[in-house]
Amino acid sequence: MVTSLDWAPNTNRIVSCSQDKNAYVWTFDSSTNKWGPTLVHLRVDRAAIQVRWSPNEQKFAVASGSSSVAICYFGEDNNWWVSKHLKKSIASSVLSISWHPNSVLIVCGGADMVTRVFSTFIKGIDERPAPSVWGERLPFGTLCGEYESEYNGWIHSASFSPDGNQIAFVAHDSTLSIVDPVNNSIYSIQSPTVPHYQLSWVSPDKIIVSGQQPCPTACKLTSSGWEFSKETAKKGTGRPTTPRDRDSPLSRSSAFNIFRQMDSRASAVFSGDGAEEEHENGSAIS
Repeated sequence: MVTSLDWAPNTNRIVSCSQDKNAYVWTFDSSTNKWGPTLVHLRVDRAAIQVRWSPNEQKFAVASGSSSVAICYFGEDNNWWVSKHLKKSIASSVLSISWHPNSVLIVCGGADMVTRVFSTFIKGIDERPAPSVWGERLPFGTLCGEYESEYNGWIHSASFSPDGNQIAFVAHDSTLSIVDPVNNSIYSIQSPTVPHYQLSWVSPDKIIVSGQQPCPTACKLTSSGWEFSKETAKKGTGRPTTPRDRDSPLSRSSAFNIFRQMDSRASAVFSGDGAEEEHENGSAIS
């Protein structure tokens, strides 16, 4: 199974990774009108989970189930893509990776419930980055920061802010956390519903999150701190609005109406053979 793809728009290359522990860089050949693969010397012993090009497209990172992140670059001597590994402190599968705008720092989060910021500086490949809020001297593998989720949930997605001065991550404990290294602070907000799986910075003071809930949600920085906004709330109840819908056999079905009411309330009681189970706000049914 191919687990992740990423496209480098300036060099027009695609990188893919898969559960067979491999990654390939695909280059378009205009003479044959086909994409050709180049093998990456990935050196992982578990499935590759996610892959992302650096902003300057000179490197890419591969998160894996081997408790590591492979930083890959093109080896001129061998004429293939080689890798160096980030392993320090990582205790389980890495589920999410994202690059800093300077193409040197990377943020990763995973099943060990911690988000970490690392340096991926490779001499001869990268230009020495300017000092930032994450540090000044940044040799490869430097751990610039590590942050736990509020209620010990594994990290689904992590990302730098557009200016690179903050990170945000969403975890399976239904929290969104924003890290400000300048003030040495972590601001966590817990969603009243189910977990978020993805996040995207719109600006330094606005984040969009999405997941098991039926629509994306905005989070804004206000005078009181970060808060979830209702501006992206789903409108309407989803019930039939036309006479044809209201008169349909499906609409008249008592079983369908019961199910629709349970779905709209996100709460249900199931009974059968004397057993009764309750499901509320996406929690597991025991």
